[in-house]
Amino acid sequence: MKRLRKWMIILSAIVFLLLTGMIVFRHRFPVLVHLFSDCSCTDYSEEVTGFTVFNPFRDRAPERFADALLEDFSHGRCPKSASDELLRFISDFPCHETPHTSPSFQWKLRNRINEKHRISLFYNFGNATDRFEGEGIVVLEEKDGLWKAVNWDVIW
Repeated sequence: MKRLRKWMIILSAIVFLLLTGMIVFRHRFPVLVHLFSDCSCTDYSEEVTGFTVFNPFRDRAPERFADALLEDFSHGRCPKSASDELLRFISDFPCHETPHTSPSFQWKLRNRINEKHRISLFYNFGNATDRFEGEGIVVLEEKDGLWKAVNWDVIW
């Protein structure tokens, strides 16, 4: 009986350490591997091109906020997840007009860099109908537990 209790304690400790490690691993390492390619075509080429392996346990909340921003841009709506600074930066965006349907573009997350309270998400952008391709970045900052987009840039 004492032997069983000893093994249960050891097993519990191992499970506890694994779960604690997963939480730290989840937040610290969203990208497991990023191998750069040799292209330096644009400002974001090093971050966008190459091979990336994402951590399947990463916190995806910032990516969902960026997806909402890009979805709004794609449909010609004023982005709800943008900060006031970003809205001033994109002041020519028709936020106060009736939303229009622009040619929808698609995006694919290619890399992510986490800093304290700031995350940079690097994307490939495309438009199937017009064959546009581009690279870009969405920068998010966390304030009071909420993510806001503070910068957005695309090079077509």
